[in-house]
Amino acid sequence: HMKSGAYFGNLQALYSDAETFAEYSEAVIYLPDAELHYTVFAAVPYSSTHILYYNDFSSVRTYRVFLNSIYAVRNIGANFNEEALADTDDTILILSTCLKGDNTRRYLVLFRLDEVIE
Repeated sequence: HMKSGAYFGNLQALYSDAETFAEYSEAVIYLPDAELHYTVFAAVPYSSTHILYYNDFSSVRTYRVFLNSIYAVRNIGANFNEEALADTDDTILILSTCLKGDNTRRYLVLFRLDEVIE
């Protein structure tokens, strides 16, 4: 996050608003040999702990605990797509930026992989 809004600086502004959360529900990543299509399922203020250092996503139990911690967030600026919630058998994409107004936390936008086009 940068004050200029560069990088992921606009994530919180876009996804903390329910209307734009619904409007920008899809993310597409273009790779040399495939397109990955994701659907947003959550956007939440969250802990600043490093997600990959503190979560072993190869463990179903740890993955479940992480997802449950996301679904338990009830802060202003948290949004969920109840029709697209991820489960432990899903592949997810997590975008993270600084939480505006609280530099001790992060703002996460989470997407579920729905389709791979090769």
